[in-house]
Amino acid sequence: MEEPEPQAPSPPLGELLIELAPEDISHSTHNPQIKDCVYVASYSWLDAKGPTVIIPGQPPAWAPPSVNRRLDPDKGKFFRDLNAARYPSYPMEPAVQALFKQHAQFPTKDIDIVCCTSALGNLSRFARGVEKDFRIILVRVGNTVFFIRRENSPTELIPNVRGYGHAFLEEYTMWEKHVKGSKSHQRVIQYDFGGLRLLVRFETDGYFRGEVKRSDPQLKESFLVEALDRASVGDLRTKVHECLHDEEGGQAITQESIFDIKTRSAFDFETRRVKKEIDMTDIISRLWISQIPTLIVGFHDRGLFEDIRIKDMRTEIREWEAENTENLCKLASLLYELVESARTSRTNLEICRRGSGPLEVRRLADEGFEALPPELKIRWVGEPEESEETSPEDGGSLNSEDGSGKHIASALAIDIRARGTDSDDESVKDYTACSLEGCGYCGHCPY
Repeated sequence: MEEPEPQAPSPPLGELLIELAPEDISHSTHNPQIKDCVYVASYSWLDAKGPTVIIPGQPPAWAPPSVNRRLDPDKGKFFRDLNAARYPSYPMEPAVQALFKQHAQFPTKDIDIVCCTSALGNLSRFARGVEKDFRIILVRVGNTVFFIRRENSPTELIPNVRGYGHAFLEEYTMWEKHVKGSKSHQRVIQYDFGGLRLLVRFETDGYFRGEVKRSDPQLKESFLVEALDRASVGDLRTKVHECLHDEEGGQAITQESIFDIKTRSAFDFETRRVKKEIDMTDIISRLWISQIPTLIVGFHDRGLFEDIRIKDMRTEIREWEAENTENLCKLASLLYELVESARTSRTNLEICRRGSGPLEVRRLADEGFEALPPELKIRWVGEPEESEETSPEDGGSLNSEDGSGKHIASALAIDIRARGTDSDDESVKDYTACSLEGCGYCGHCPY
């Protein structure tokens, strides 16, 4: 048995500015529904020595084998945050590079938030009163606030990996010829929620073959061959300051074609009674955030999958959204508050939560943290940013007529006036469908 990897210490916490409980958040008057969802960009991580992406890339295709066989349990090392592990300098850079590659004149000034499903999901859990530890860095780039998830280390691993989820994915999907060597496919979608416009990045398990939108540039196969020759399989530890490489290739897949995968044992571990059921509580919320329309659930008997169900989840997602209107109003209001606070603060911020505790808004302890490299930041902003001497009480561009954005921003304004001018921010998935928050393959169940 392999010895567990030593856990990295938690990064230092900055000064606490304010604490919020879910009941402290006002209810937004905006419609708490996701509207006008569109695919805007994508990329696939290539298993090369250096950080390399293919744009737009392509997810693996659903390709079940002709004969089912018993799979070996999952083994190996899996990072909590794949994007940070592969490119720790700027985990959001690949998404932004893909965006500009596919839309050279993308209207960045219209975007309020750039985030991943992990960050947005954790804020949703807080609004719903669900326990979860998390840390998120808030970085303003022009008028946009980047919400960047934070682990103890970019290469932090999921401990005690168990189950058959990754083995199932490898057996029942395939990377097609023109994206061979890919290890993960990431998508960026845009939608409106609660009066805000978001870009949301997430990992895609796969897609159903059918109608696809071909990218204009053809794949340069010589690049793939060269990159694969340089590949070191399983070695994802990127040097902190190594440059990101990108190439054009693959096909842009429609949002309607993609799916998410979960696996679960078909039998109770102790009694061996059939228990083909799955707790959808947290799964539907994740599908809502990523707007993935289809869920594939594989039930297995010690790795033999003989019951695989493909389900259209769109009705369930709409019903979940309607049933959670009150909590989603809180989430919309919270996002307003955090965006306004980050826009008006003279320092980067970090939001933290421990278990069922309050949401802590802190100054970011790391000086000089940036969401994007300088040249990409300039392109995102499009013009020189306003002077940092702008008074916090001048406010940002958000309209807070509904009362959103007052708790945190007011506290920051008071704090900054008192101090003067301080100087100046998908993860490897759990396919087991465990309903325990933060499970991440705990090793104490047969999944």
